Amino acid sequence: MTMKKLILAMIAIIACLTTQAQQSDFIFNKFKSAKSAEYILVDQSILNAGQEKGLNIMDGKIQLGGDIFKNISSIKALNLEKCSKKVQRAVFNRANSLKDQGYETLVSTIEKDSRALILSRAEGDNIVEVLIYGFDKEDNDCALVQFKGSIKKKELKELIEGNH
Repeated sequence: MTMKKLILAMIAIIACLTTQAQQSDFIFNKFKSAKSAEYILVDQSILNAGQEKGLNIMDGKIQLGGDIFKNISSIKALNLEKCSKKVQRAVFNRANSLKDQGYETLVSTIEKDSRALILSRAEGDNIVEVLIYGFDKEDNDCALVQFKGSIKKKELKELIEGNH
């Protein structure tokens, strides 16, 4: 392989890795300025403060506390409940399309009045990102939440099963 082909191959690999890492971030960047959308970023300093007391997100429906914080570097939340149905569907469709781009489906439920989608992206034995989309017409809830960090797959499984 010539030096030129090697350099082009390396650029292509880096571009693919960069694109994959930014896929879910693109959704947040695109829709956080949508009319009536509410965007929240919980960075490492807030997570460190919440390590002892726990952290409630979205009216207490997601609660994290204790050791799990040491593995999470950031949490993003996009509250879409006051957005148009068109925006809510567009966010779901973007998140759902990530299944073909290096994300694994942990949960996918689509019913008449609700949708739930939980995706994860792994590097080796660690989950580096979890993306959660939820829509419930009855409660008028709609949100996209992203957790980034490095969580061992075994720890995530225990957390999901409630053995933490």
